[in-house]
Amino acid sequence: QRTLESGLTELISDLERDGLLEDTVIALYGDHYPYGLTKDAINELFGSDIGNEIYKTPFIIWSPEIEHKEVTDITSTFDIYPTLANLFGLDIDGQMVIGRDALSDEKGFVLFQDYSWMTDKGYYDATKQVFSNSNLSEEEVELINDKVFNLIMVGQNIIREDYFKN
Repeated sequence: QRTLESGLTELISDLERDGLLEDTVIALYGDHYPYGLTKDAINELFGSDIGNEIYKTPFIIWSPEIEHKEVTDITSTFDIYPTLANLFGLDIDGQMVIGRDALSDEKGFVLFQDYSWMTDKGYYDATKQVFSNSNLSEEEVELINDKVFNLIMVGQNIIREDYFKN
């Protein structure tokens, strides 16, 4: 963390010195919780009832032009591209984008590799086939499960068939 802070401090100082700071956007994403921690250390840091809270990782976008805004909605790595594209005014309509602009009013959705998922309504554990909250009907859960299956299948087919090569 100190190395990151020192590096960012030096970067910003250099950009300011060179007159480039006003044209700079810095995006930082902590891509995972601290893997090296033991279960006891995790419990000490986060509490023993952390559940899915451990997956909360920071995503920071900084520019001297951006007004501070804290997003507390559920987000995922899929949301980074559409969020940055929106900030830069890029038109990504028509592109296959799974994520959403995290600064929009659209509800968040997180997809896990094992077909589990999370929304603001709760967490669905695909291995146990259990939804952690009763805010959704069985039909709504099944609709989201179908969406998850389709998203994962499309992603796998893109990789398997080298879709973007053509």
